[in-house]
Amino acid sequence: MPEKKSTCPKCVQQSIRNKEDLIAKTEKSYGKIPSDEYLELWKKSKKDLYHNDTLSQISSTYFDEDDGRLVVSFKCECSVCGFIYNYNKELNVLEG
Repeated sequence: MPEKKSTCPKCVQQSIRNKEDLIAKTEKSYGKIPSDEYLELWKKSKKDLYHNDTLSQISSTYFDEDDGRLVVSFKCECSVCGFIYNYNKELNVLEG
């Protein structure tokens, strides 16, 4: 199956924490650092800090007509933080 790319949920969570820390640092720095440094911190705190398209997703669905098995599999892996998730399910549709 073709690989799909998306944004990693773990990276988004970490990005939110990083952004909150950066906003707090920016607020604490007001009037204590040169204005050009403060402006750079402020600009950085307004940007999204996570990367898009770092989560590779591969999924497949297979139906075996001979024995009635339906097989579904999904795997994703982030190239930035290393997050991995696997899901595999096999179901006999003739029994259910």
